Amino acid sequence: MGRVRFLAGITIAFSCCAAAAMAGPSPLPPVKEWKDSGGQVVLPGPVSIAIGAGNPADRFAAEILAEEIRLQGSTATLNAAPATGPHIVMGRPGQGDVDRELTSAGLAQAVPERPESYLIHIGPRGVLAVARDAAGLYYGAQTLRQLMRPARAGIAFPSGEIRDWPELAFRGLSVDLGQGAVPTEAQMQRIIQTAAEYKLNVVSFYMQHLVAFRASPLLAPPDAELDGATIHRLVEFATRRHVTLMPQQQTFGHLHHLLKHEIYSDLGEVPHGTTLTAGDAAVYGWIEGAVEELTGLFPGTLFHAGGDETWDLGKGVNREAVAAGGETKLWVDHMTRVAEMLRRRGRRTLFWGDIALKSPALMAQLPKDMIAATWTYEPNERFADYIAPFRKAGLDVVVCPSVNNWSKPVPDFDKAVTNIGRFVAEGRRQGAMGMLNTVWFDDGESLFDTVWYGVVYSAAAAWDGSDYPRERFDESFDWAFHRAPGTAMAGAIRKLGEVHQAMRDAGFVDAANEYLWLDPYGERGSHLYARVQPQARRIRLLSEEALTAIVENRPRCRLHAETLDFLEFGARRMDWFAMKVQFAAQIQSLYRDAWENQQDTRRANYDLLNISDVNGLVQDLRDEAGEMKEQYRKLWLSVNRPYLLNGMLGLYDRELRYWLDQATRVAEIRANYRNTHTLPDPAAAGIAKR
Repeated sequence: MGRVRFLAGITIAFSCCAAAAMAGPSPLPPVKEWKDSGGQVVLPGPVSIAIGAGNPADRFAAEILAEEIRLQGSTATLNAAPATGPHIVMGRPGQGDVDRELTSAGLAQAVPERPESYLIHIGPRGVLAVARDAAGLYYGAQTLRQLMRPARAGIAFPSGEIRDWPELAFRGLSVDLGQGAVPTEAQMQRIIQTAAEYKLNVVSFYMQHLVAFRASPLLAPPDAELDGATIHRLVEFATRRHVTLMPQQQTFGHLHHLLKHEIYSDLGEVPHGTTLTAGDAAVYGWIEGAVEELTGLFPGTLFHAGGDETWDLGKGVNREAVAAGGETKLWVDHMTRVAEMLRRRGRRTLFWGDIALKSPALMAQLPKDMIAATWTYEPNERFADYIAPFRKAGLDVVVCPSVNNWSKPVPDFDKAVTNIGRFVAEGRRQGAMGMLNTVWFDDGESLFDTVWYGVVYSAAAAWDGSDYPRERFDESFDWAFHRAPGTAMAGAIRKLGEVHQAMRDAGFVDAANEYLWLDPYGERGSHLYARVQPQARRIRLLSEEALTAIVENRPRCRLHAETLDFLEFGARRMDWFAMKVQFAAQIQSLYRDAWENQQDTRRANYDLLNISDVNGLVQDLRDEAGEMKEQYRKLWLSVNRPYLLNGMLGLYDRELRYWLDQATRVAEIRANYRNTHTLPDPAAAGIAKR
């Protein structure tokens, strides 16, 4: 990384250790080559940006840069020709103003020729951003946005030269719309725009049941449907930002929302199951129609056809076929037919790799133009095992790590970073065409805007083609994502990641959503909460320290500040969980003390009042449930459609009712105690394992 590179026609030493050379945090993704001139260039406002009039895409990149200048407290104007003083010039080789600036800087032969690459020169004359394609210029503008700092009456840049390009051509983000909240169109645009800021060039919204295909008009719920007009607007929005909106529609498994309808249930391997019947002519008629409609709506040459977790395969209609030839053969035959449908429409088929990995011999029978979207979400050392069999079979591969957010209040950040970095690095070693980072919502409860740390990390890893060091990433994250100095937000995220580690230390996989909703005195809840109890204080301290950092530093965050609401909620929720573990145990201890000392009325009443009264522990848990419900409702509706919200709010309602009932029960016990001076045993009182 520290070697000197020599450019054709000129000799310029570029340090690849950008973070070490640049003043302040380096951009995310990291730049490939940086020659530090040692100093700073100040452009007074209004900052002149010269951009040729002939290319709307290039002008759009300049407009984005102008928006950043305004964010930094200055002003900008877009002009057809350079200003006389220090200025910004953006454009392509061959344009007169650009070529003059390149010649003046001695960089006429220095513009990289790779797709999506760019050159930036920052010197006494100002800033020059040059690229051979529109995407490269757009990415150069994104780098300049992060290099920029406010200065008195203008903006400042570190002086020097940058040459940059991506290591992986396919850099994607897959967002689950099939198992949880369905974002509003505005939120989907924000996801696309933010992904593009960090040089991801593919966004794929994972779908199971959101398009009402002509062959299955009942498939899409009325409050969740993605209609053609919406998709068309999203495609235009993405294209302008050099993002391909890749269709991702399940065509084999994960189709319960289709098969639960009686009118479509005959398409299933088993009644009302999840998997289509391989070999059934009616099934291929439905897929053909879906493919026809989606390829007419989405651009590009790729189509993700799913194919993972076909749990019902061979358990119904195809029982005998699977017994005779095996599950994988039937799977290969089905996915090959799907790929042929897509090939006729000029698309290459991506497929999830889990079923094919079961039989490398049959994997070799897949058409060679198919692309394996191979996935694993663990932070282990076995990533080669998920790539090599496909490469040996002659298939292209996209590695698919995850932000590790499913069924959790916030992602398991430590697992995510390790999984993403190692998987991407191994993919590059084995010639993978790219990365598709995944966001999943298995239990439907988690919220999207907690995941950006992992998404931005994946963008850095994919652009760099490496297991990008987390320490360097954290040094840059606050400025790159929030335009905030320091590392407070990265530090808060580290602490939230440690909560998952605390749960692992207690013998759990992570801090899953489900644990909050357990009855602390039921059989399962009492057992699991007893295991968490030694870690409860640690979880609360970590959560509250993270929360404090978010609250205190929020005013310094000038970009993507709305995402902090979701991180804050996640921190509060994990604190609430550990509070419930602590308070449930304290309630049980207080009641047992009262029961064992019921002849001492003063002591018993003291215990009962601490359990449930104006400042009782029961009331604390009751109030927390009510407050968290309202916060969750507001956050959900701020970015999502109402679809499925009531089911999630029902969890909060049930928790609220539980503690209201406990308060009523304890009040009745206290009233009876005043008359009888006797207390029911803890189990009968509902305050012990039942």
